Amino acid sequence: MKAGFNGKKGEWCLLIAMGLVASVAESVTTYPDMPYAGPSSVPDLPAVFTDYNPPVDSDPVNTNTPAVAEWTRSNRPGDTMALTGETLSIHSGVAEGRDTKFVFYGGEASPADGLIQHLDSAQCALTLPSTLLAHEMYLMWPRNENGYGKPVTINQTEAWWVGPTRVSAGRAFSVYGRNLKLGGGDCHLYIEELDLWLTSVSANPYKADFVLPSDIDAGTYTAWAHNGHGRGYGWADSLPLTVAKLFSYDGSTINVKDYGAVGDGVSDDFAAIDSAFSAAGSGDTIYFPAGTYLVSSTLYSLGNNKRVVGDGADVTIVSPHPAFSGPDGSHAAIISENGGQNLQFENIALESGAHASSSGICFSFRWGKNLLFRNVGFSQLDYPNNQMSYSGPPLVSIENASSVVFSNCAFILDGDLTASSTDDVLIQDSSFKGIHDCNQMVTINDAVRFSIEGCVAQPYDIADTNLWSKGRFVCANGNRGYVRNIYYGDNTTTNMTPRADDGVDQNSGENLLFEGLATRYRGTPVAVASNTIRFADLFDDLTGCLLAVIDGRGVAQNRAVIAFDFETKTVTLDKPWGVEPDTDSTIVIGWYMSQVAVYGNQFGGTLHGVTTWDDIGNAGVEAYGGCFDLCVESNKFERIRSAVEVWAQAENLNGTYTLQPNYFNLYQNNSMENCRYGIENRVAFWSEGPYHADIGLRGNVYRGNRISNMEKWATSLVTWKSYQSMDLTIYDHNTILDTPVVANYFDEDFWNGVASPVSNQLYIGNSVSGCTSGIMMPEESLFVLRGNAWAGATHSGSLPGELLQVPSRVVRLNAGETKSLEVWNGGTAPLSWSASTTSDWVNITQPTGTVSGENSVGALMFQVDASKVPAEEKEAVIAIASDSGEEQQITVEFSAVSLPPPPDPPPSPVLMGISVSGPASMDEKTTAQYVCT
Repeated sequence: MKAGFNGKKGEWCLLIAMGLVASVAESVTTYPDMPYAGPSSVPDLPAVFTDYNPPVDSDPVNTNTPAVAEWTRSNRPGDTMALTGETLSIHSGVAEGRDTKFVFYGGEASPADGLIQHLDSAQCALTLPSTLLAHEMYLMWPRNENGYGKPVTINQTEAWWVGPTRVSAGRAFSVYGRNLKLGGGDCHLYIEELDLWLTSVSANPYKADFVLPSDIDAGTYTAWAHNGHGRGYGWADSLPLTVAKLFSYDGSTINVKDYGAVGDGVSDDFAAIDSAFSAAGSGDTIYFPAGTYLVSSTLYSLGNNKRVVGDGADVTIVSPHPAFSGPDGSHAAIISENGGQNLQFENIALESGAHASSSGICFSFRWGKNLLFRNVGFSQLDYPNNQMSYSGPPLVSIENASSVVFSNCAFILDGDLTASSTDDVLIQDSSFKGIHDCNQMVTINDAVRFSIEGCVAQPYDIADTNLWSKGRFVCANGNRGYVRNIYYGDNTTTNMTPRADDGVDQNSGENLLFEGLATRYRGTPVAVASNTIRFADLFDDLTGCLLAVIDGRGVAQNRAVIAFDFETKTVTLDKPWGVEPDTDSTIVIGWYMSQVAVYGNQFGGTLHGVTTWDDIGNAGVEAYGGCFDLCVESNKFERIRSAVEVWAQAENLNGTYTLQPNYFNLYQNNSMENCRYGIENRVAFWSEGPYHADIGLRGNVYRGNRISNMEKWATSLVTWKSYQSMDLTIYDHNTILDTPVVANYFDEDFWNGVASPVSNQLYIGNSVSGCTSGIMMPEESLFVLRGNAWAGATHSGSLPGELLQVPSRVVRLNAGETKSLEVWNGGTAPLSWSASTTSDWVNITQPTGTVSGENSVGALMFQVDASKVPAEEKEAVIAIASDSGEEQQITVEFSAVSLPPPPDPPPSPVLMGISVSGPASMDEKTTAQYVCT
């Protein structure tokens, strides 16, 4: 037996030999190990890392054991997670799941079984054992009749990217990912080539900040992140850490006034400033003393390695002259740079001006890298846009660039700051104020590694309708490739809702919007390997898109497309499959988004979005289309139309509509107050079809949220077609207060109730108070209810009646042992059940019972007569059936190991020479006399 990485084989053997584990049969069980995936030279781990010694062996995994494809990656003890997999059970029909088991290990706690809340085909809702250690990494093994499959990790460190991508010695940088921090611990970063550990100076689950030592040489290193849990099992995938020398602007200072610039707000200073730009060499600083500098044409030729500095954004201003025109015509910017590197702007303002000749664009940057704006103002305040409810031109345009930073900048926008096909962008500690019904303030088009931190967004002046913003702060679009690696943290939006005016597009105002996440291909493969997949009918190069499995083997997995071979029509993926799809699997490829974290923000709108009946698109966070690994955690939403909206949209592909997949996202520990709606799940059908019967929403988890004082309802399910399009949604331990309708499904008059489009919606452990309405159900068996507290709220509609649940499907029984197995009711009517078996060596001592509702538990009790167990038969099946005809089965495994008999009564104790005699045993209700001698 092998105890795993950094394990303690001898300690496990000693425990077994001494019989210190409660059940010897279970204590000697070992589970399949997983490959080591850390630094090539295993380093000494910091002393603060927790112990981790899972009982694993190196034996090969049996064939046809289960494999987990996709799962909720962040969970605590008692949380309910979603997962998909293959061969979760080898049985079907009423016998399905009778061999299914999930075993968890976390830290020094003993392995324990998860509780099955729902299981069907290739998916499951599973509650983690409450006995696990909190804030720990867990291994989970799936099991069927053929044995245990390979484990998957929960709460394992994930590192998505390093920002900035080029780090200077002695400077701060960040690692972005998931589970970077568990509980009160730190994040740790190991630089392999230097055998150097760094500890975060600050961290949350999605971002960890580090400072690079000042004595590190330039070069590219291999960095491994670790949250301090799981030891050798807990490494994140490695990331490249590029250390580059910080460019020093130590050359000459070029004063634009020395070249004839006046800065009086009247003169045309273009020629003088252009001459100063041309005269500046590498490392030089171009200095603008306080003043307003007007230019009649776009400023080019800044070149590489230059710095532009003013005396402050409030006193040094560059703006278009009334005679302004540029080589780009209407798209001319005040400053435009193509291909420049190592450029820096500080303490200066670029303002679009009040002249009709101005394009409104302050700065344009293309094909360059390493651009920094610090304490820079950008303004379109005086820009003459009378379109109202339409956006003007971009304020700042960044395209095909990399490594761009805006720090402590101020933006007054009619248009937006747009970044297209851009890598490694940081906007921090900056303010955004919208005017002229600004449609959106920041636009992310096909960008990766994009972080917005500590910013504030609001209308410029809510009292002046001309100085209002529609409410969109950030809009991230797919359009030409997926949107990946976005962090949105510690930002604040205020009064971000479209104003109440018939001339203003009300289908807007999403504070953080992800859209344009469209599907480009849908089909089945002709061949699949570990990280490649070949098609017969794929003719477009979709490199940069995301590929996902929406049906069949390997369902719910997604991978990035990194290459395409036109000749063989073979797609190469960024990492191997967990469960390989097959030629019957349905594959989609699209401009989807993934690996996005929204953490610790405040979203604020106006009462107009809350109280009006009009259709307003005002949401806090809206994921509109193909979306994976979106984590929305610890945010506050207030006075927003909908705090969270999750959409799957239908789109036409070759004459038939398919749904964009919105799968396995986590919305956790958010506060939603005084909104109209809390959480909305929507599947949008904008045409009569025809349609593929796809699942649009799957595996999304809403956990630990506090939803209070909603104008309408806390959660809703909305769709317009009758086939199943939402599946496996989990509402886990949310608190809902003073909200008229807690949870409902409605069809907006489009659905005729022919069949249910919604299935397997699980409400588990939620607390509801201050309202009289519970769940409104138009169809039976759409919901699973378990452990919710409704505090007087009643359900309405076509209720699901009783729903038989057996959370444990495989039970091991020792000789002479009696087992009590829980029977649950996941419905709304009392459940009567009975149990039977054809194995005469299993004696069911309590074969019937009634479970009144979701907060009650039935007990099925049975024991084994070891003398009747046939030598060739060590398993029995118990069938549990309800009066309504439901049936589930469990497997009883017999262990020949007998439990030790109870110890003999101890002798009468002698304390301080006093002999105490009395009954050998008694319970708490027994009264006995004792005689002291």
